Amino acid sequence: ARYRFGAVQAHVIGPEDRAPARRDTLAVGPARLAVSMQDESILDPAVIRRALRFTPGDWYDQSLLVATKRRLDATGVFTFTDILPVWEDTSRLATQHTPMLPHRIELRTRRRHGIRLETFVLQRSGVLGSSDSETGMGVGVSYQNANLLGGGETFELRTAGSIAGDFVSDSSLAAQAEVSGALAFPYLVWPFRALDRRLGLYDARTRLTLSLLTARRDELKLIIRGRGLARMRLEMDHSPTITSLLDVVDVSISNPDTLSGFKASFLDAILDDSSVVDPVQRAQILEDYTQPQANTAVRYTFRSSRVDPLRRNQGYSYESAFEVGGNALYLLDRFVFTPSTLEGTLPGLPIFRGDRLDNRLVYRQYVRLVGDFRRYTPVGRRGVVAWKAVVGAAHPTGKSDVIPFDRRFYSGGPTSVRGWSLRELGPGAVGSLVRSDSAGGASANLLGGDIKLEGSLEYRNTILRTLFAADWMGVLFLDAGNVWIGPRNPGRNPQDPEGRFRFDSLYREIGIGTGMGLRIAWEYLIVRLDFGVKVFDPSRRAEGLFPDGLRDIRPYFGIGHTF
Repeated sequence: ARYRFGAVQAHVIGPEDRAPARRDTLAVGPARLAVSMQDESILDPAVIRRALRFTPGDWYDQSLLVATKRRLDATGVFTFTDILPVWEDTSRLATQHTPMLPHRIELRTRRRHGIRLETFVLQRSGVLGSSDSETGMGVGVSYQNANLLGGGETFELRTAGSIAGDFVSDSSLAAQAEVSGALAFPYLVWPFRALDRRLGLYDARTRLTLSLLTARRDELKLIIRGRGLARMRLEMDHSPTITSLLDVVDVSISNPDTLSGFKASFLDAILDDSSVVDPVQRAQILEDYTQPQANTAVRYTFRSSRVDPLRRNQGYSYESAFEVGGNALYLLDRFVFTPSTLEGTLPGLPIFRGDRLDNRLVYRQYVRLVGDFRRYTPVGRRGVVAWKAVVGAAHPTGKSDVIPFDRRFYSGGPTSVRGWSLRELGPGAVGSLVRSDSAGGASANLLGGDIKLEGSLEYRNTILRTLFAADWMGVLFLDAGNVWIGPRNPGRNPQDPEGRFRFDSLYREIGIGTGMGLRIAWEYLIVRLDFGVKVFDPSRRAEGLFPDGLRDIRPYFGIGHTF
């Protein structure tokens, strides 16, 4: 016999011993949701009603019960959830003679307040917007509040400090301190609520974040970048494997050169280097490293993933993102602050002045598109073939001729093209436009690129099992890629084709690196050690394959698989 959903009851038990018992009744379609609460003083019964994926009177469907339980679990408010049929209460519709099956929802809420102390190892993106190649450790403390506003919202306030560096390729250190707050709603907030039902989402959340950080890098000779970020993100799961992320609001403000002595010890040394002779390039470096900058962006990310994020031994992960930035600041510049003049900057804040004569905020309009495709195929009982392809392009719009500093692309390093140091590869066949160490140390492409093509192939094979409670894997890899300057970027010289993306010379400007590595995989941690060598360096084409032979083998240490 087929059933229809009948009345719904919910019983909630909380952690508050002295909270008075409560009862409430809410409308759910043509029926009612009866909620009783014990030892719980703040939970809004609307949380339960909003999580219901069925309406009394609908035909019974087990998947709708599973979806309801999933929504309740995803709020982060409950430590226990269960939905049970109440068979002894079945009744029949008078007109249709269809049995109605009531359900009872059992819930237990978690303690509202919590404090967590933590130590951690990390691998993060560099301060300069580079690929994630810094490895280090840190300490932090966070405060969590479950069900902050009564509607299932969770709030977290966290402060953390860390020290990291690319220890195997240079001895420079990066120190970072950060304070961040996040408020997550287990639903889409107004005015986006209709998307949930209209798209038939598997799950949905809204996340508001605010973070402030300051960072210091020895590599850049005592630079501190103060950075603030505010973001409103809609997280929409279409299925267990497909997710859409919509950053409706993404506002960032950065303040470089806040440490005295930075200009004299680093910036002047770079500008005095004979390799920086073009006035456009010099002006861009000055702006990147000394001028406060602001950015606003709207970003859509589509993600499809069916892979264990730690093991990465079978499945796939595909992700693409489209971003438009700087337009809100352009509207403020064009219609609010100086309606008669388009200046390309906005009034700054007094805290940004420091020893600068001008504290105005620089903004740049741009569009940016990135695709990241990864696949993992088991080979035999112990082997895995993994490959990835990354494509990216960014183009300045409006008055801008370059994109914001932290939205550019870089190549080279332990998670990019191995055989090169961090950000060392490119643009094109030029090699590094600017040396990061005027004394003759490793060079780096400080200006980045507007276009990126990159690919990697790895073969991983488990050599030993359960040695020191870990699996030991040997790895062979081949990496290829580069970054290029876009058509609008002035670069060294607008008439100079060097470093610019051109199809006719593309095959001659792909850097290729190879090598081998070791993975030590525990249940919750994978330690990585790779050794890479250059096979083909586009900036030294005349030297042929293996331009350095085996004399310049680069070691890379990291946490987790390379990709």
